[in-house]
Amino acid sequence: MPKRETVHLYPTGYAWIPGVPAVECDVTPERAAELLAWYPPAFTIDPPDAPAEPTPPDAPAET
Repeated sequence: MPKRETVHLYPTGYAWIPGVPAVECDVTPERAAELLAWYPPAFTIDPPDAPAEPTPPDAPAET
């Protein structure tokens, strides 16, 4: 049996869809189209920005 194609969705954190958990998920392209059609958007296909790397506590201060 061939592997089904999926779309990875990320929650936006700005909106939600009743009855749909706001978590990262892999869904079929058809379901992705349904979830991405909501406005305001509750999901996106773009990953969130990477968090900034913390400065190590022993790093010298910049002057």
